[in-house]
Amino acid sequence: MDNPGSNPGALIPPGEFILGYGDVDGNDPVAEKTVGAPMRELCVNGTFLVFRKIEQDAAAFASAAGANGLAERLFGRTKDGRSLADTTTKSDLDDFSYDPDPGGGKCPFGSHVRRLNPRNDESRRHRIIRRGIPYQDGQKQGMLFVCLNARIDSQFEFLQSEWCEKGDFLGSFTDARDPVIGGGAVFFDPAGSGPVKLDSFVTVKGGDYFFMPGLAALRGIATGKFDLLPDAGIPGKDPPPPAIDPALFAELMFDPFEPLDAENPVLPRALLGNRSIEQKRISWGSGPRQSVYYVACRDHVRQILADDVTFPSDQYARKIAALLASYDFRAWLRDGEAPPDLGAIKKVMLGMTHDDPEKKERLRMLYDALGAASVEDFKKNLAAQVEKIAEPILTKALTDNPTGFDIVSHVAYPLPLLFAIKCLGFPALAGFSETYQALFFGRESIDDAKATGFLDLFPQGPARAALPPELQLLIHTIAVFLLIDQYETPSALRFAQLAVRELLDRLAAEVLAEQDRIAKGTAGSSLLSKLLSKPSPNVDDATFRMRVGMIIVELGVGGIDTAAKGVANVVDALLSYPPALQAAQQAAAAGADSKLDNLILECLRLNPVAPLIVRECPNGGTLDLPSGTFTFESGSRILLITAAAMRDPVGAPVNLQNFVLDDSASTLATVGPIRRLAFGDGAHGCLGSETVVAEIRAVLKPLLAPDKKLRRAAGPKGRKQEDSKLPVSLEVRFD
Repeated sequence: MDNPGSNPGALIPPGEFILGYGDVDGNDPVAEKTVGAPMRELCVNGTFLVFRKIEQDAAAFASAAGANGLAERLFGRTKDGRSLADTTTKSDLDDFSYDPDPGGGKCPFGSHVRRLNPRNDESRRHRIIRRGIPYQDGQKQGMLFVCLNARIDSQFEFLQSEWCEKGDFLGSFTDARDPVIGGGAVFFDPAGSGPVKLDSFVTVKGGDYFFMPGLAALRGIATGKFDLLPDAGIPGKDPPPPAIDPALFAELMFDPFEPLDAENPVLPRALLGNRSIEQKRISWGSGPRQSVYYVACRDHVRQILADDVTFPSDQYARKIAALLASYDFRAWLRDGEAPPDLGAIKKVMLGMTHDDPEKKERLRMLYDALGAASVEDFKKNLAAQVEKIAEPILTKALTDNPTGFDIVSHVAYPLPLLFAIKCLGFPALAGFSETYQALFFGRESIDDAKATGFLDLFPQGPARAALPPELQLLIHTIAVFLLIDQYETPSALRFAQLAVRELLDRLAAEVLAEQDRIAKGTAGSSLLSKLLSKPSPNVDDATFRMRVGMIIVELGVGGIDTAAKGVANVVDALLSYPPALQAAQQAAAAGADSKLDNLILECLRLNPVAPLIVRECPNGGTLDLPSGTFTFESGSRILLITAAAMRDPVGAPVNLQNFVLDDSASTLATVGPIRRLAFGDGAHGCLGSETVVAEIRAVLKPLLAPDKKLRRAAGPKGRKQEDSKLPVSLEVRFD
């Protein structure tokens, strides 16, 4: 902690270190309304202790630091402990600020002590109480590090991951890290002629997190007072999970995406090499044991995608039925209307076979609404509306952030969200409903969020400006369960059911209002309006209205996260391969949209939005392999590895393991059908594929302008971050 000296504002509230008290922002993370009375009693006056054993290479540091005071500049202090920013003689060596050195000319911005405590208002939220204990173990030496903090994530972990390990420190866009504990760094020495490259001087040998209870809690633990705490006494707490059979533990940990890991490509490579299929016997935890088959060969993947009768998308039908099982469709009815038979309504096209009458009717409605003669016409009609929506979003992002921004939050999500509102017809949902607040805090019902006091903790004032829009959160929650969660976990289902209720109720109000506008002759121009303007024959109004709603919901849920991931994946791929980035810049400058689209598809071939597509085989099926006929068991699940299938060799001269820049007619004829797998194929080709490509193109054009000189942000911020296989951030910079 800082000695306040002449600055009483440097005092840190006790809640930053001791549980049960207010922190810098006045919050108490163990308030009774948040965690319940018994848990609060256990936590009050306790804290969290972080322990690390750190081995130090003192000889390497001495050699790298050399002479000329570099060691002092690496640390930010003189050898007798005074700050380089303020070298006046004081009895307390910690009584200083960086105000006399705002430019970092005396004490470098990258120095160890300045990075870990820049002594500004923000740093007061990330303080720790720490001590280091030297140790000697034979020829090895180092330090036993301990620190106390009330919030490990925003204190110890934040300091290590954000201010030590990241180059973009406090607005300094460099490759620098903490030169002492940052794991290897580039140090910008204001007294030197250029950057200094440093190796890592420390090695973390081990460590752990501990909870240190207060004296009253220790007495309670000793007397058994808290023995029943995990099972009772906390409002809204789930019952304890059932015991797991140790024999099934490995199977329950099965991750279907594991073979797609770039660091573990053995399975796809083997499947491509011998044109075989890999079988696993697993238990998902949400059902019985099941055979799961990995298919990676391009021809096999396309055969399975083309046969949606033998290999249907039953898991989507099952999931949508679970999502809508408890939904009350009364919000979709006008006064006096009787509810229709909902059997056909509670379905999405993704879960239907190509010959399903409901799917055929929905496609007919779509074509009719947009004057399209085919799926391709429909895709192009939607894509044509993208650029005029994208322009203001990109203009604002570049104007407000001329040196760089986060691709995901500034453009990748705002563009498909606005497309969903302007073109598809979703209500804007600009507020923060109770459902939003419950989902924001990870509560599975509004009642639970109220009972546990979470709704009272929702960000207020300016802090709300940084929150994602309500429509994004609702659709994202549904998409994670419907498209990402292969385990069909109960908690993901409950979150999605909460989001579905809010989204459908709000969409119902918009549908009814748009029907009224159509009757008055003031209809809008969205797809929703065009669909409602052409009623289906031989169907009651309520059924027609609900069918239109399900079409719009499916396009939105399937399109927003898909488009956002597509944008992030393409930008990431271009930045990873400079020749492709240069080719894209040339195509954008020349206005060659078709060439730019080919580069986009090539990025998605190597970095697909859906690296794995799931099909099921309810009644068994066969596939012809070079080694003979392969038989799939009834009730099995098929995992199609499109990420591998699109790299399946096709012979010289095209090498599909690398980026294909050649756009000659012969190469395009070879690679084109393979690239289409990025959006599925056959009966399960993505309806929004043209729109996604158009959105990516609209984002790329201004970013590829010659004056922008697009590059990654330095450090971890410049690497694409994902959560639940969907993008979270990707920082870019403009030189």
